Amino acid sequence: MTLALNNEVCEMLKCIERELPEPTLSFRAEMNSNTSELSG
Repeated sequence: MTLALNNEVCEMLKCIERELPEPTLSFRAEMNSNTSELSG
């Protein structure tokens, strides 16, 4: 369940990154830390 959610988030981030290549790097780092806390 969590894995599927992470996959959806990754796909969403990929789409966002196509439109906004640079600023999403910090956003993605925040999302990664948030998802690790949730899955942990």
